[in-house]
Amino acid sequence: MLKPGYVLIILPILIGGLGLAVEHLGSFYDLKNYVNGRTIPSALVHSGKGGKELRLLEYGTLTGVQLQDFANDLQPTATPSSQILEARARDSGLPSLSIIAGAEELLDPQSGILVNFLQRGRSWERAAYVSYFQDGELRFSSGVGLRVHGGKSREMPRKSLRLHFRELYGVPSVSSDVLFDGKALPLRSVVVHSDLRERPSGVKWHFMNPLAYELARAIGCIAPRTQPVALYLNGDYQGLYILTEHLSPEYFQARLGHSNFVMARTKRDTEQLPATVEMGDPRLYRAFRDWAADGNVDIAELSQRVDLENLTNWMISILFAGVTDPFQGPIILDTSDPNAKWYWVNWDMDHAFMDVYDQAPEPWDIDIFAGPLQSKRDPRSAIFDRLTRESPEYRAYFLNRITEVLNHILTDDFLNERLAYYEGVSRIFGLDDTRFLSLLGEYLQNRSMVLRTQLDTYFSSGPSFKLTTSISGEADLKIDGYRVADEYRGHYFFETPVSIEISTVDDPAFTSWIINGQISSIDTPYLTLNLAEDTHIEVVLLPESHPAQ
Repeated sequence: MLKPGYVLIILPILIGGLGLAVEHLGSFYDLKNYVNGRTIPSALVHSGKGGKELRLLEYGTLTGVQLQDFANDLQPTATPSSQILEARARDSGLPSLSIIAGAEELLDPQSGILVNFLQRGRSWERAAYVSYFQDGELRFSSGVGLRVHGGKSREMPRKSLRLHFRELYGVPSVSSDVLFDGKALPLRSVVVHSDLRERPSGVKWHFMNPLAYELARAIGCIAPRTQPVALYLNGDYQGLYILTEHLSPEYFQARLGHSNFVMARTKRDTEQLPATVEMGDPRLYRAFRDWAADGNVDIAELSQRVDLENLTNWMISILFAGVTDPFQGPIILDTSDPNAKWYWVNWDMDHAFMDVYDQAPEPWDIDIFAGPLQSKRDPRSAIFDRLTRESPEYRAYFLNRITEVLNHILTDDFLNERLAYYEGVSRIFGLDDTRFLSLLGEYLQNRSMVLRTQLDTYFSSGPSFKLTTSISGEADLKIDGYRVADEYRGHYFFETPVSIEISTVDDPAFTSWIINGQISSIDTPYLTLNLAEDTHIEVVLLPESHPAQ
């Protein structure tokens, strides 16, 4: 039998060894965060002073915050993050996100996550409280795991944060329709992005990611939803931030309805491949990446292994938004489907619209074809290059698709509406520098024509020609399958034909087409044309004709 003295010596060693073993097995993080959670504070005593004048990492805004006994079963209105902000959020009417964490958890030199902002992983997650207010009402509140988020942005003064919902802290997930518009999905984590990039010119840019994601979704891409919020950290206002769906493995599990998929993050895609694969068999992505880089791959195989519609839409979104670091975002393969194809998801488009590296006379003139798309390290670029050089069918498809997007999806009306929305957001959040809005407006106005000129350079498409229409009567007008206003304006290359269809209650009401002042011999209410010059088409109807019901 061991003597008592030996027990006192050996027991701590055994306990320490057990702790190291558990940590090595990956389970220690839960225990550690639970212990941290129990020592992190619940009833708010007081918040730091001077926060309105300070930024996120100017520590005076956070010192002095003390809480007691973290609790994961508080009612939403009873959490410190709700209590400290309830009146201010209600009075301001702004969508507001309030986060409360102990100052030690944020600022301790050894363990504080804001001080040690380059540290990653579950061991650098701290228990906190979060509340979300919209229209002056509390929409959600719970305990949450708090981390610093991002790549290079970790070194910027204004940090981005990530919120993890876990049973440990109170709830395992939050429904996405509570925080964002659209389809409800259970979210296990969300990101609170710093929404500010100041250019050397001194102009402060906002809303790059949200607007680029909206344009991408309109085109047909998969992209996260966002919500501008007023961020309060320990009661102190940090400014305008962007609440964003986090594209984690759990996000795609909820989206697909199962966990049989491969997910790899493609940012900085290098030979260190296994570290980029977060879900599924990394060998599948390694084999796909090597295959895509093989210049001898049968061109017909590409359409069998890659979702080319997805790739094309992704390319168009990057080209239109002028993203100078495009090769980011998850790549997914649904392994539950034997015929599944690899596809990509838009993410981190914060270089959009502003020509970060000053490569063009004006931001809207930037040439993404000649820049990022020349890199062949990413499968997207390698595959797109092969297809556009070696497949006349794909080249024609791409030209038709980008023509469709520029004429019917990213229309002046749509872009002006989005610009007006962000002008309104800028006003209600009281942004002090809104010079970026005029630059953004010029970008959205000019980018389509710049792209058409670049397509002639890289695709030998020839110039684009303007098409306008008018109708001498009332009818439903469809162009390229889209219902449009009577006075339509679009642009077409010679090899991207336009199709026009007129619909009335009484088809004989159609009389004729007048094309550039000449009556056409085509006597049907539909036609297809290849434009070789700027063209005006007038639709002539009988006076008594009426639109189709």
